[in-house]
Amino acid sequence: MARVSRRKDSLAAQAASVIEIVYDTAVYARLSSEDNGVGADSMDNQIYMLKKHIEEKPELRLRDVYSDNGASGTNFDRPDFIRLMEDVRKGRINCIVVKDLSRFGRNYIETGNYLEKIFPYLGVRFISVNDGYDSAKPSSTNEGLMVSLKNLVYDVYAKDTSKKISDAYEGKQKKGKFIGDFAPYGYSKDPEDKNKLIINEETAPVVREIYRMRLDGIGITAIARRLNEMGIVPPSRYLYDKGIVTNEYYASTKLWSVHSISNILQSPTYIGNITQRKNISAYYKGIKTHKNPKENWVIVENTHEPIINSDSFYQVQELIEQSKQRYHTRLKASREKYGDHKENILRGIMTCGDCGAKLSFQAGTRKKDGQPYAYLFVCLNRYRKKGFCSTPNIKYDFVIDGIKQAVQAQIRLASDMRRIIGEAVQAPLHQERQNQICREIESINQRLQNVSNRKYTLYEAYVGKLMMETDYIYAKRKYEQDILAMQERLNALQAEMDAFTETLSSNNKWITTFQKYAKAKEVTREMISELISCVKVFGQKSIEITFNHQDEYEKLAAYLKTRNEAEVQAV
Repeated sequence: MARVSRRKDSLAAQAASVIEIVYDTAVYARLSSEDNGVGADSMDNQIYMLKKHIEEKPELRLRDVYSDNGASGTNFDRPDFIRLMEDVRKGRINCIVVKDLSRFGRNYIETGNYLEKIFPYLGVRFISVNDGYDSAKPSSTNEGLMVSLKNLVYDVYAKDTSKKISDAYEGKQKKGKFIGDFAPYGYSKDPEDKNKLIINEETAPVVREIYRMRLDGIGITAIARRLNEMGIVPPSRYLYDKGIVTNEYYASTKLWSVHSISNILQSPTYIGNITQRKNISAYYKGIKTHKNPKENWVIVENTHEPIINSDSFYQVQELIEQSKQRYHTRLKASREKYGDHKENILRGIMTCGDCGAKLSFQAGTRKKDGQPYAYLFVCLNRYRKKGFCSTPNIKYDFVIDGIKQAVQAQIRLASDMRRIIGEAVQAPLHQERQNQICREIESINQRLQNVSNRKYTLYEAYVGKLMMETDYIYAKRKYEQDILAMQERLNALQAEMDAFTETLSSNNKWITTFQKYAKAKEVTREMISELISCVKVFGQKSIEITFNHQDEYEKLAAYLKTRNEAEVQAV
C-alpha cells in the first residue's frame, strides 16, 4: 500500500504541474510580397506544420490562427499581427507558435524587444519551431545569444534585400518604366507590359475636362463640385469599383476632393512623362516613407501617349502659380496689418459629422474689404451637391470654448468620482465582493487541480488496459470541457479583480489624466493631445467630443451603478 500511496502522490504532483502549463495558443504565419507563396514556405504549409506541432504538445491548446499575406517582416504594422497582440493583451492568448523567427519578424531591434521584454512582461510563451526555441524551457535562457544572432542575420538579410529591391526599382524608374501598384487616373497598365502606361478611354475624358475647366478660369473647388454633381466617381472609388483595389477604405471615398484635382492638374504624367519617386523609403538606410522634394522626382519624358498637350499643361501651371502668389500676397498684407495667424491646436482631430471628412483650418483675408477671415473649420465637401454634405463652417473660437467647457465638466466629474471611489472601497459590500472573488478563485483552483489529477490518472488506467478506449475518450473529453469551463471562469474572476485594483482606484487612468489639468486656465495643444481623440462638427453650433480613456470611465460608471442597485436590493 505504501508504494501505491507514494505513486499516487507522485501522480498528483505531476498533475498539479499540468494545471500551470495549459496554454491558449496562437499560430502565427507570414508571407512577404517577395515570397512566391508555394512550397514549404507557403501559407497553408506553414499553418499545417504549426498545427501538427501543437497537436503533439498536450499542454498547448489551439485558440486561433493569425496570418499576414504579403506583409513585410521589417516592421510589425501588419493587420493580423495587430489582432494577435490585441488578443494577447485581452488574455485570450498566452502562447505564440511560429515556423521560424524570420516569419515573425526581420527587424533585429523590434523582434528582440518582443522576445526579451514584451512577451515576458505579458506572460506569453513564444515557440519558434525550426529554431528549436521555446521561452518556457530553462535551456532557452542559454540560447538567447543564438536567438539574437539569428535575428541580426535576418535583419541584415532584410536590409540587403531592401537595398537590392530599391536599386532595381530605381533602375527601372530611370529607364522610364512605370512601377506603381496601379496606374494614375486617366491611364491603365498595358496588359502586355505592366511597366507601361496606356490611355484609359473611360477616365481620360475626365482628365481632359478637368484641364478644360481650369483653363476656362474655373477654380479647383468649383471643379470638384461640378464633377460630383455630374455623378463621376473619384479616382479611389473608381479603382475599387473596377476591382483593382479591394480595401474597403477606397469604397468609402465618394467625392472628388480639392487634393485629387490639384494632383491631376500638376502631374507631368498627363503630357507623356513618367513621374515617379514622389514618395520614397529605404529600409536598409532606416528611412521611412516620406514625401520627396519635387526637384528630386524621377521624370522621364515621352514614355507614353499624352492625354493633355504641353501648351495646355503649362498654361495651367502658370494659373496655379499666379493663384499661389495672390494668396501669399494677401496673407502677407494681413499679417502686416493684423499680426500672425493663430496656431491650430486642434489639427488632426476635427471631422465632419455629416460626411466624415477631415475639416480644413482656414484663415486669410476677404477679397473685397481686406479684413481677416474669422478662423474657421471648413468641410471642403460643403460646396458640393446637396445630399453629399450639408455641414457649414464652424468658428475656431466656438470649438475652443466648447472644448474648454467640456474639459472642465470632465475634471469636475473626475473629482467627484475620486471621492465616490474612496467611499465605495470602504463599503462592506465592496469588501465582501472582493472576499467572494478570492474564495471562488481558491475553490476553482482546487477543483481544477482535482480534475487535472483525475485526467492524468485516467490516462494511466487506459494504458494499463483498465478501461475501454471509448470510455477513455468520453471521460477525457468531459474532463477537458470541465477544465476549459473552470479556466474561463477564472479569467472572468481575474478580470473583475483587476477592476478592483485598476478601475476602482484613485489612480484610474481617466481620473488621473483629467485631474492633471485641474488648474489649467487655457486649452493647449498638449491638453488636446492627451485628452481628446476626435471632435465631430454638426452644423454651426453643435460639436461632439470623444475623450480618451472613456472605456475606463464607462467601467467605473457601470460598477458604481451595479453597486447602487445591489445596495438598494439589500435594503
